Amino acid sequence: MDVSYKIVGNEVQEKVSFLDVDGLVATITNVICENGEATITITKNNMIISEDTYYANYDMYYKIANGKIDEIMPYGNEVTGSQYWHRYVGATSYTYTNDGMKVLITGTTAEIAASLVRKISIPLSIGISFATFVYNVCHSNTNYKKLEVNSTLYEVLRSYDDTYYTHCCHCVYRGYDSGGHLIKSGIDYYQAIGS
Repeated sequence: MDVSYKIVGNEVQEKVSFLDVDGLVATITNVICENGEATITITKNNMIISEDTYYANYDMYYKIANGKIDEIMPYGNEVTGSQYWHRYVGATSYTYTNDGMKVLITGTTAEIAASLVRKISIPLSIGISFATFVYNVCHSNTNYKKLEVNSTLYEVLRSYDDTYYTHCCHCVYRGYDSGGHLIKSGIDYYQAIGS
């Protein structure tokens, strides 16, 4: 996965390219304006597959775009230890049912990621990782009739000087059958860094 962030004028541009489950290279571009208006575009083979607008947390994207990291970031686990502390940013949840479930069951990782970014306000780099996780969950059991996704976002700061390190997202899912019975649930942790 190739991730880049840049600031152009008052816009933050987030771009991720990766090999999608259909065998094509997907490029997702997320452009966030200072007023929170955002446009997310999926491109494959130089063709726009989808483009949607939504509202995003500009401050979060701005901090990620300005974040410079010299260290290797942990992947798929919590950023812990006495050298870091988490400052709560916010929590968002969304429940997929009916038509929304179709995207999760029949969509590619890129389509699921774009949906997650719009619905639960997570950075695109985290959205791709969580979408891969959701894709595997939904394709391993097609009995899901409802999927709840939750994200809790934190800024991770260095304990010794309170400087910004990264954003950490705790992503939770709960899948239910048509009778409302919990089939499976899980949690994963993701970090987003600037370029």
